[in-house]
Amino acid sequence: IPRGTYGIKKYEANFELIQYDINYGLIRNSGSEESLWNEVPIEGFKLSYNVTETFALKTPSIKNYQFLGWTGMGFDTPDTVVTIPKGSTGTRKYIANFIGDEYKLYFDYDGGTPVELPVDYPYEKKVNYDKYVNMSVPRFTKIIDGVTYYSYKWQIDGKDVTDGFLWKYTENKTAKLIYISQSIQL
Repeated sequence: IPRGTYGIKKYEANFELIQYDINYGLIRNSGSEESLWNEVPIEGFKLSYNVTETFALKTPSIKNYQFLGWTGMGFDTPDTVVTIPKGSTGTRKYIANFIGDEYKLYFDYDGGTPVELPVDYPYEKKVNYDKYVNMSVPRFTKIIDGVTYYSYKWQIDGKDVTDGFLWKYTENKTAKLIYISQSIQL
């Protein structure tokens, strides 16, 4: 205001609220981080916010997976309810954590006998969708018409599976132990 100015002056403050970004990531089965938008539609997720807002993060869903919760911004244990309170500032990043749906894998040893004792072979195990399954071939024998057969491989639905295969089934399954005769033992 210049010196010597008098009278009523009117001043108006003009401001815009600062918008802060919200970034999202996705981790499946404790794997590496990827973009959440690879699997979840972006609609309904807040991508920015300002200091006047209070809101909760939307719960995402992915087929064949269970949502464990959000991590990020100083917390490492997944939480299914995350609220950003009024007065918050700064760019934020949250990771949606998922685990594949759980199924049972049953083992059919097809009447074989363990070669080594003690006998402690599972008859079922829990497995998760899109996770690797460890199932080495145990040492079993089976005698048919006087011929000794040896455990050779596992099959599920008539297809060979190897130790460390990726579970992509969306139902419980049975792995059957397949035998070969001694004359062609590898």
